[in-house]
Amino acid sequence: MNFVKKDFKDTCILTTGNSINAEEKKEKYENVKEGLPYIATKDISNQGDINFLNGITIPKRYQKNFRLAKSKSTFLCIEGGSAGKKIAFSDEDAFFGNKLINISSKDNNELDPRYLHYFTRSDFFAKQFKNAINGIIGGASKRKIENFDIFYPDKISTQKRIIDKLEENSLITSKTVEQILDINVKLDNIFKRILENKIFNYQDNWKESKLEDLMTLKLQNGHSPKSEKFDNGGLRVLTLSAVTHFDFLPDQVKFSTDKIKNESDFLIGEGEFLISRGNVRNLVGHCAIVSNLKHPTIFPDLMMRVTLDKDIIIPEYLYYYLQTPSMRKHIESVARGANPSMVKINQKNVNGFVISYPSISLQKELVQFFDQAKLNIMGIKSLYESKMQLLKKQNQVFINKLLNNE
Repeated sequence: MNFVKKDFKDTCILTTGNSINAEEKKEKYENVKEGLPYIATKDISNQGDINFLNGITIPKRYQKNFRLAKSKSTFLCIEGGSAGKKIAFSDEDAFFGNKLINISSKDNNELDPRYLHYFTRSDFFAKQFKNAINGIIGGASKRKIENFDIFYPDKISTQKRIIDKLEENSLITSKTVEQILDINVKLDNIFKRILENKIFNYQDNWKESKLEDLMTLKLQNGHSPKSEKFDNGGLRVLTLSAVTHFDFLPDQVKFSTDKIKNESDFLIGEGEFLISRGNVRNLVGHCAIVSNLKHPTIFPDLMMRVTLDKDIIIPEYLYYYLQTPSMRKHIESVARGANPSMVKINQKNVNGFVISYPSISLQKELVQFFDQAKLNIMGIKSLYESKMQLLKKQNQVFINKLLNNE
């Protein structure tokens, strides 16, 4: 088998995308019925799936202002935490964001688009990308990627045979991964049933109050600096990811150089309770308790701070209470918004949450029980996670061997 070795710029077309500011996106491109989809990094999963139905569409009259990615091409994230990690093959024409680069073959009869895609997933490509990353945010420029080496069989028939083998192996891996993910969903549902049964089936001598009556201070929305003020340095501002999935992640931040009036009013502290007020429907209202905070950080406008009267209700109990299926159903039902990618709850909604609660001593017992149940389920999930990572690693080894003709 003979291999051809070239620079990317000699055999591929590389195109970077366009950014859209939030106001323009909402005014011109949300919930548009005709046109082509616009995708951003968030619309590409770590498994390489693309969500084209994200509510953002570029109508024909505006398409001349955007760069088009043709079908049968590869998207690669080139900036931020997902740089070099999020890679997806597209079967549709689409416009795309500025943190993505689109890579297509100049001649499909010389370099098959699917072979090109698998090459971007190889360790050889990953090593080149890693060496090209620079800057505080971390990214690789189009110019640097254009000078990456690429090698491929000189016969298109040989490329197709390699692709067939890779896709057969990837299909087997994907099915097993799907089974593991399905098991994880079932484990999550078991935990939800535990919460529901313990809280709503044993309420003798429990009290019931609206959340606003269980707080010592009024709900407080956070502050989001102006978008043009986000930079590589300055004040840390939480992103929604910091509380999504009911885990507090202190490193999920943006940095802002904006001068904020009454900045101290928005600084968060250990043990404080935060709830998201905007997100997709199944994630809105996720909450977390601040922990492991090492740097001064403010919370954004899309979160609320809940200050509880701890003589009546402890934050850890509320944390689990808001995860019960009954409360999740209620929160999702009151969330409003025309764009499915951003529905919101307001202070009136949150103040009106009806909370059932026992004595402080029983709350603590329940929290201890829930903590242990969560730990047990996480232990089981970690075993399956290890198996899934092993499968992915074996699949990666298979890709490298075939692309290197081993």
